[in-house]
Amino acid sequence: MAVPQGCGIGGYGGHMVISLKGGKKITAIDFNTAAPAAARADMFPIEPGGAVRGRINSVGWLAAGVPGTLAGLQLALSRYGTRDFREMVARLFTWQTRVFQSATAWAEAFRAPRISCEKIPPQRSYSSRMETRFRQGDKLRNPDLAKMLESLARQNSVEPFYQGEIARQIASEFQTHGGLVTAKDLAAYQAREVEPLESEWRGITLRTAPLTAGGLTVLQALSILKALGWDKLPASPSRTHALVEALRLSWQDRLQLLGDPAQVEVPIQRLLSDEHAHRAAARSKRQSNNAKPFQSSLRPGRKAGRFT
Repeated sequence: MAVPQGCGIGGYGGHMVISLKGGKKITAIDFNTAAPAAARADMFPIEPGGAVRGRINSVGWLAAGVPGTLAGLQLALSRYGTRDFREMVARLFTWQTRVFQSATAWAEAFRAPRISCEKIPPQRSYSSRMETRFRQGDKLRNPDLAKMLESLARQNSVEPFYQGEIARQIASEFQTHGGLVTAKDLAAYQAREVEPLESEWRGITLRTAPLTAGGLTVLQALSILKALGWDKLPASPSRTHALVEALRLSWQDRLQLLGDPAQVEVPIQRLLSDEHAHRAAARSKRQSNNAKPFQSSLRPGRKAGRFT
């Protein structure tokens, strides 16, 4: 996992694509976080400069949704796993005393959330302690997490996290600190098995989890590049600019059109259609043709580093 410090069972959630029987069946699990029922479109007031006031969309209790990680892992395990939940969780009990070998990423991770944890006493003391003491090779102890995993293992299920005593404790903390997630939100959460999105690129079949994952944007950018014949263009600034434009146009559609498919209608088929790709490719060509020549910012006598 590239960013273990960015994941957790109470965090954002995610998606997985599963290949079965040597690729004869490809499926996906959507366990993205869900907005609480009380969430509103105007809950994050915007400052004149465009930023959310007080960063409450990314810091604090209003920024948190219903966590989906445990539900997603349970669904994948129950449908396609070869071992039960109890056996898998038993392997994690020793993580209450885990030795991390990469100090840089974890040290930065513990420094970064300090602002967001200032109003949360249990996390504040935990984060502050790690910030002041954490060094490479140190043991990071989390006995509360181990205790919770043990309780889930006894039930051989994640159900207590969503509908039992753990869920009630989570909901109580949200209520105490001005958050929106309730016990009903937790009980209503469901991970879903979904059909992956599919595209072809240079003879390779690409599959990615559909919305609410971001794979649609990647496939859309590739469809634009395919319409441009990008892989056959000679290496040049124009070719690089075409790539940048394909990414920019796809990201623009993402910001304007993409949302939770359970709440809004997203034109997925249109965004991945050949017609849409060729229109975007034409826009990309116009932008590339009108682009100004690249001007190096290097001072005389200074060597450029290798670009990869």
